[in-house]
Amino acid sequence: CALPISQSNHGRIIGNKGANLKIYQTKYEGLNIRLPNSSETSDIIKIEGRPEDVAEVYKEMLEQAAKFANEATESVVFEQKYHKFFFQKVDRSENAVDRISLIRKQYPESLNIQFPNRDSGSDAITVRGPKQFVAASIKDMKALYQEIVGNNYTGSVLIMKQFHRTIIGKGGASIQKIKGEFDVQIDIPNPDDDTQLIRITGKKENVEKCKQRLRKIESEQANIVEESVQISQKLHSQLIGKKGAQINELRAKYSVMIQFPDKADKSDAVMIRAS
Repeated sequence: CALPISQSNHGRIIGNKGANLKIYQTKYEGLNIRLPNSSETSDIIKIEGRPEDVAEVYKEMLEQAAKFANEATESVVFEQKYHKFFFQKVDRSENAVDRISLIRKQYPESLNIQFPNRDSGSDAITVRGPKQFVAASIKDMKALYQEIVGNNYTGSVLIMKQFHRTIIGKGGASIQKIKGEFDVQIDIPNPDDDTQLIRITGKKENVEKCKQRLRKIESEQANIVEESVQISQKLHSQLIGKKGAQINELRAKYSVMIQFPDKADKSDAVMIRAS
């Protein structure tokens, strides 16, 4: 009996190291399944054996071929730094599941969603399964990705090192209050770190409001003067220099803080502040 199945799927018919063929041959005594050599160009799989066994194997393989024909593999690209948020729990309950599991549960087990290894540096997530489910699940993932990005915008603000303590407050009381008020995460560098840059993560509008609050706290501690100058964002990297060498030289020379906008802002405004 000759069964036509696309040669691209013969490897899956055989199974890992011929595992599927061995199962058939164990189950049906005297059964022989012959596939074309890798050097041949042919879709024909030949099944030989007792008529009733051949008919049964033919039927099973035909069903597999139909599944393969309706199967698709697609990749969707999301920045890897956001991949971890797909695995965040939706709440703090004992039985809480992560976000990607909620999407997976909507589809049959035949749908496979594969995230890249963190060490790979890849942004591509591979989805394989029935065509209609691949397309639908990617649509759901894109919607979730937009939500994740919107809630995890990262901005930064330069605050004089001597005022970081004031922002933190006694026992961290002040910073906890600010975090709660703006619903953001605030990362302040360690005291032994020379950087003055404070990073804030949350919804963009909340991040911007939090930046203003931190600058206000700083201004209340010192007579701060600030000026915004418009410089094309295309030139920012040149002004900053390799590892910030040029901009740090200017900061030290004039005892000022010079802050460039976050790349995601697509802004030309460069802030210069000094006391």
